This record gives sequence, structure tokens and C-alpha cells, in this order.
Amino acid sequence: MAAPLAEPRRRAWAEVAYGLALAAAGLAIGGMTLGLKVAPLYAKVGPKAFPWAVAAALLLVGGVLAWRGWRQLAPAAGQRAPRDLPALLILGLGLLQQVLLVRWAGFVPCSAVLFLAVAVAFGRRRPLVDLAIGLALALAVYLVFTRLLGLTLPAGWLKGLV
Repeated sequence: MAAPLAEPRRRAWAEVAYGLALAAAGLAIGGMTLGLKVAPLYAKVGPKAFPWAVAAALLLVGGVLAWRGWRQLAPAAGQRAPRDLPALLILGLGLLQQVLLVRWAGFVPCSAVLFLAVAVAFGRRRPLVDLAIGLALALAVYLVFTRLLGLTLPAGWLKGLV
């Protein structure tokens, strides 16, 4: 009796492509970092440190993802990975409100709503608690960026308060 024919091996090409794209982005950031002109005032940690860290992280994550995609078998023909479309829609709307309303409403309320959207999309069902946590985190980030680092973030409704 002959052995049953095995299905042909199919690679997970989407994961391989995504991993290679991330690695290419890491290489691009690394190449741009090489071109940065930095005054000799900086000792060991200067303006190039963060771009190098991002480039290294992208190369590492992209390489691992491409390798895992190469080793992994893709789902059989006709099968699809399950998708949670409501969660994806909630995340998309959270990001959209952040982009569209941040100048008018401000960084803190928009970031709090984005935090809430992510929490709801991941299945958490305590919206008031999540909104309070989002407000606290967003306010902390706002104060660190504006007061300690001297960077500008849109204040929006909180202009006179913070």
C-alpha cells in the first residue's frame, strides 16, 4: 500500500515579507543615522543613540519574524486565520480620532480615548477605569514631554490647566 501523498509545503510568505520589510527599515534607519552630523560635545550617549537602538530593534525583530515565517507552514489552502474585525475597527477608530482631534482636543484627552480603545479591543470591559488609567498615563507623558524635555504637545482643552 502506497503512503498518502503529503500536501506540498507552503511557506508563510506574508510573515517572511513583513520581517524583511522591518529589517529593511532597520537598515535604512541605520544608514540615515550614519549620516547624522553630531557636534563633538556629546560623550558616549548623544543624538545617535536612539536611532541606533531603533535600527537594531527593527533588524532583530524583522530577522526573527522572517526566520519564523520561513520555518512556519502557511495555513492550508482555503483556511484562514481567524480575524477579530470588531477589535480591528475599534483600534482603527481610536487611531483615527487621535490623528483628527489631537490639535483641537489636545494630547491628553485623545491619548486617553486611544488607551480606552486599545483596552476595549483587547477585551477589557471596565471603560471608566480604563479611561482614568489612560488619563493618568497621558497626563504623565504630557508633563514629562512639555515640562522636563521642553517639547511641545497640543494642550487643547487643558491649555489653562496644565
